[in-house]
Amino acid sequence: YQELIDRHIEKELGTIFNAFGNATSPEDITKVFSSLNVCNMLNLKYIIYNKQAPPLENPFRNGNAWFVKKMVVAENADEEMKLLGKIDIKNELVVDKSLASALSTVENSDTSATISLKSYRPNHLIYSVNSATEQVAVFSEIFYDKGWIATINGEEIPYTRVNYLLRGMSLKAGNYEVEFKFNPSSYSVGNTIAMIGSITLILIFIIGLYFYISRQKKIEK
Repeated sequence: YQELIDRHIEKELGTIFNAFGNATSPEDITKVFSSLNVCNMLNLKYIIYNKQAPPLENPFRNGNAWFVKKMVVAENADEEMKLLGKIDIKNELVVDKSLASALSTVENSDTSATISLKSYRPNHLIYSVNSATEQVAVFSEIFYDKGWIATINGEEIPYTRVNYLLRGMSLKAGNYEVEFKFNPSSYSVGNTIAMIGSITLILIFIIGLYFYISRQKKIEK
Protein backbone atom coordinates (compact mmCIF):
# COMPACT_ATOMS: atom_id res chain seq x y z
CA TYR A 1 0.00 0.00 0.00
CA GLN A 2 2.89 2.35 0.74
CA GLU A 3 4.17 1.78 -2.80
CA LEU A 4 0.77 2.79 -4.15
CA ILE A 5 0.91 5.97 -2.07
CA ASP A 6 4.41 6.79 -3.32
CA ARG A 7 3.70 6.07 -6.99
CA HIS A 8 0.15 7.32 -7.48
CA ILE A 9 -1.78 8.65 -4.52
CA GLU A 10 0.67 11.43 -3.63
CA LYS A 11 0.57 12.63 -7.25
CA GLU A 12 -3.22 12.63 -7.31
CA LEU A 13 -3.42 14.48 -3.98
CA GLY A 14 -1.06 17.05 -5.50
CA THR A 15 -3.52 17.49 -8.37
CA ILE A 16 -6.28 18.19 -5.86
CA PHE A 17 -4.13 20.69 -3.91
CA ASN A 18 -3.30 22.53 -7.14
CA ALA A 19 -7.01 22.73 -7.90
CA PHE A 20 -7.57 24.28 -4.47
CA GLY A 21 -5.06 27.01 -5.31
CA ASN A 22 -6.61 27.86 -8.69
CA ALA A 23 -10.28 27.29 -8.03
CA THR A 24 -12.80 30.08 -7.74
CA SER A 25 -15.66 27.77 -6.75
CA PRO A 26 -16.17 24.22 -5.38
CA GLU A 27 -17.21 23.16 -8.90
CA ASP A 28 -13.72 23.95 -10.18
CA ILE A 29 -12.29 21.45 -7.70
CA THR A 30 -14.90 18.79 -8.46
CA LYS A 31 -13.88 18.79 -12.14
CA VAL A 32 -10.44 17.34 -11.36
CA PHE A 33 -11.93 14.30 -9.63
CA SER A 34 -12.43 12.56 -12.98
CA SER A 35 -8.63 12.35 -13.45
CA LEU A 36 -7.98 10.63 -10.10
CA ASN A 37 -7.64 7.06 -11.33
CA VAL A 38 -6.33 5.45 -8.16
CA CYS A 39 -8.32 7.53 -5.67
CA ASN A 40 -11.50 6.76 -7.60
CA MET A 41 -10.54 3.09 -7.59
CA LEU A 42 -10.25 3.30 -3.80
CA ASN A 43 -13.75 4.83 -3.73
CA LEU A 44 -12.73 8.28 -2.44
CA LYS A 45 -16.14 9.75 -1.66
CA TYR A 46 -15.48 13.10 0.04
CA ILE A 47 -12.86 15.85 0.14
CA ILE A 48 -12.82 18.28 3.07
CA TYR A 49 -11.45 21.53 1.69
CA ASN A 50 -12.79 23.90 4.34
CA LYS A 51 -13.69 23.00 7.92
CA GLN A 52 -16.41 25.63 7.84
CA ALA A 53 -18.04 24.22 4.68
CA PRO A 54 -19.64 20.88 3.79
CA PRO A 55 -17.24 18.34 2.22
CA LEU A 56 -17.14 18.02 -1.55
CA GLU A 57 -18.64 14.78 -2.86
CA ASN A 58 -16.74 12.96 -5.59
CA PRO A 59 -19.19 12.00 -8.37
CA PHE A 60 -16.50 10.07 -10.28
CA ARG A 61 -15.65 7.46 -7.65
CA ASN A 62 -15.96 3.86 -8.81
CA GLY A 63 -18.12 2.69 -5.92
CA ASN A 64 -17.78 -0.37 -3.74
CA ALA A 65 -17.63 -2.76 -6.73
CA TRP A 66 -17.91 -2.58 -10.51
CA PHE A 67 -17.73 -4.68 -13.67
CA VAL A 68 -14.94 -4.23 -16.21
CA LYS A 69 -14.94 -4.72 -19.98
CA LYS A 70 -11.27 -5.51 -20.49
CA MET A 71 -8.44 -7.29 -18.69
CA VAL A 72 -4.85 -6.07 -19.14
CA VAL A 73 -2.12 -8.57 -18.22
CA ALA A 74 1.12 -7.27 -16.72
CA GLU A 75 4.45 -9.09 -16.87
CA ASN A 76 5.19 -8.46 -13.21
CA ALA A 77 4.25 -6.32 -10.21
CA ASP A 78 6.32 -3.35 -11.41
CA GLU A 79 4.52 -3.23 -14.73
CA GLU A 80 1.21 -3.72 -12.97
CA MET A 81 1.93 -0.62 -10.87
CA LYS A 82 2.83 1.42 -13.98
CA LEU A 83 -0.26 0.32 -15.91
CA LEU A 84 -2.48 1.21 -12.98
CA GLY A 85 -1.96 4.88 -13.77
CA LYS A 86 -2.64 4.43 -17.50
CA ILE A 87 -5.65 2.14 -17.89
CA ASP A 88 -9.28 3.24 -17.92
CA ILE A 89 -9.87 2.23 -14.32
CA LYS A 90 -13.67 2.12 -14.63
CA ASN A 91 -13.70 -0.26 -17.58
CA GLU A 92 -10.38 -2.09 -17.34
CA LEU A 93 -8.37 -3.97 -14.75
CA VAL A 94 -4.72 -4.93 -14.68
CA VAL A 95 -3.54 -8.26 -13.31
CA ASP A 96 -0.15 -9.92 -12.91
CA LYS A 97 0.26 -12.69 -15.51
CA SER A 98 0.88 -15.21 -12.72
CA LEU A 99 -2.67 -14.56 -11.46
CA ALA A 100 -4.49 -13.99 -14.76
CA SER A 101 -5.70 -17.60 -15.08
CA ALA A 102 -7.98 -17.01 -12.09
CA LEU A 103 -10.11 -14.65 -14.19
CA SER A 104 -12.22 -15.46 -17.23
CA THR A 105 -11.99 -13.48 -20.46
CA VAL A 106 -14.39 -10.54 -20.60
CA GLU A 107 -16.70 -11.08 -23.58
CA ASN A 108 -20.23 -9.99 -24.50
CA SER A 109 -20.76 -8.28 -21.17
CA ASP A 110 -24.25 -7.23 -20.20
CA THR A 111 -24.12 -3.42 -20.11
CA SER A 112 -27.21 -3.30 -17.90
CA ALA A 113 -25.64 -5.61 -15.29
CA THR A 114 -25.39 -4.32 -11.72
CA ILE A 115 -23.34 -5.07 -8.63
CA SER A 116 -23.76 -3.25 -5.35
CA LEU A 117 -22.80 -3.52 -1.69
CA LYS A 118 -25.89 -4.71 0.17
CA SER A 119 -24.49 -5.13 3.67
CA TYR A 120 -21.23 -4.07 5.31
CA ARG A 121 -19.53 -5.27 8.47
CA PRO A 122 -15.75 -5.27 8.99
CA ASN A 123 -15.68 -9.08 8.77
CA HIS A 124 -18.68 -9.76 6.50
CA LEU A 125 -19.51 -8.10 3.17
CA ILE A 126 -22.53 -8.94 1.00
CA TYR A 127 -22.88 -7.82 -2.63
CA SER A 128 -25.95 -8.12 -4.86
CA VAL A 129 -25.26 -9.22 -8.45
CA ASN A 130 -27.64 -9.13 -11.40
CA SER A 131 -26.32 -9.94 -14.87
CA ALA A 132 -27.49 -11.77 -17.98
CA THR A 133 -23.91 -12.76 -18.88
CA GLU A 134 -20.67 -13.74 -17.18
CA GLN A 135 -18.77 -10.78 -15.74
CA VAL A 136 -15.46 -9.89 -14.14
CA ALA A 137 -15.85 -7.69 -11.08
CA VAL A 138 -13.43 -5.54 -9.11
CA PHE A 139 -14.12 -4.97 -5.42
CA SER A 140 -12.80 -1.83 -3.75
CA GLU A 141 -11.43 -3.88 -0.85
CA ILE A 142 -7.79 -4.69 -0.11
CA PHE A 143 -6.81 -8.19 -1.23
CA TYR A 144 -6.00 -10.41 1.75
CA ASP A 145 -6.51 -14.14 1.28
CA LYS A 146 -5.37 -15.24 4.75
CA GLY A 147 -8.80 -15.67 6.25
CA TRP A 148 -11.11 -13.92 3.75
CA ILE A 149 -13.37 -16.43 2.00
CA ALA A 150 -15.77 -15.64 -0.86
CA THR A 151 -18.97 -17.63 -1.35
CA ILE A 152 -22.05 -17.75 -3.58
CA ASN A 153 -25.02 -19.60 -2.09
CA GLY A 154 -22.71 -21.10 0.51
CA GLU A 155 -20.26 -22.47 -2.07
CA GLU A 156 -16.72 -21.13 -1.84
CA ILE A 157 -15.46 -19.44 -5.02
CA PRO A 158 -11.98 -18.20 -5.96
CA TYR A 159 -10.89 -14.59 -6.21
CA THR A 160 -7.53 -13.00 -6.90
CA ARG A 161 -5.49 -9.82 -6.64
CA VAL A 162 -6.08 -7.19 -9.33
CA ASN A 163 -5.10 -3.53 -9.76
CA TYR A 164 -2.06 -4.22 -7.60
CA LEU A 165 -3.94 -4.52 -4.29
CA LEU A 166 -7.69 -4.99 -4.81
CA ARG A 167 -9.88 -8.08 -5.16
CA GLY A 168 -11.09 -9.37 -8.51
CA MET A 169 -13.45 -12.21 -9.34
CA SER A 170 -15.13 -13.90 -12.28
CA LEU A 171 -18.90 -14.09 -11.80
CA LYS A 172 -21.48 -16.25 -13.51
CA ALA A 173 -24.70 -14.94 -15.01
CA GLY A 174 -27.70 -14.66 -12.73
CA ASN A 175 -29.25 -12.84 -9.82
CA TYR A 176 -27.57 -13.75 -6.53
CA GLU A 177 -25.36 -12.55 -3.67
CA VAL A 178 -21.60 -12.70 -3.23
CA GLU A 179 -20.38 -12.88 0.35
CA PHE A 180 -16.91 -12.17 1.72
CA LYS A 181 -16.33 -13.45 5.26
CA PHE A 182 -13.24 -13.11 7.39
CA ASN A 183 -12.90 -16.44 9.15
CA PRO A 184 -9.21 -17.34 9.62
CA SER A 185 -8.42 -20.87 10.79
CA SER A 186 -6.38 -19.46 13.68
CA TYR A 187 -9.53 -17.77 15.00
CA SER A 188 -11.53 -21.00 14.81
CA VAL A 189 -8.74 -22.97 16.46
CA GLY A 190 -8.46 -20.32 19.20
CA ASN A 191 -12.20 -20.47 19.83
CA THR A 192 -12.08 -24.27 20.03
CA ILE A 193 -9.19 -24.22 22.48
CA ALA A 194 -10.93 -21.56 24.58
CA MET A 195 -14.13 -23.61 24.61
CA ILE A 196 -12.28 -26.79 25.63
CA GLY A 197 -10.50 -24.84 28.36
CA SER A 198 -13.78 -23.40 29.66
CA ILE A 199 -15.48 -26.81 29.67
CA THR A 200 -12.48 -28.35 31.46
CA LEU A 201 -12.58 -25.67 34.16
CA ILE A 202 -16.33 -26.17 34.65
CA LEU A 203 -15.88 -29.95 34.93
CA ILE A 204 -13.05 -29.51 37.45
CA PHE A 205 -15.25 -27.16 39.47
CA ILE A 206 -18.20 -29.59 39.40
CA ILE A 207 -16.00 -32.58 40.36
CA GLY A 208 -14.35 -30.57 43.15
CA LEU A 209 -17.74 -29.43 44.42
CA TYR A 210 -19.02 -33.03 44.36
CA PHE A 211 -16.09 -34.32 46.45
CA TYR A 212 -16.38 -31.38 48.84
CA ILE A 213 -20.10 -32.03 49.44
CA SER A 214 -19.47 -35.78 49.82
CA ARG A 215 -16.72 -35.11 52.35
CA GLN A 216 -18.92 -32.71 54.33
CA LYS A 217 -21.68 -35.32 54.50
CA LYS A 218 -19.22 -37.94 55.83
CA ILE A 219 -17.96 -35.52 58.50
CA GLU A 220 -21.55 -34.78 59.60
CA LYS A 221 -22.24 -38.49 59.95
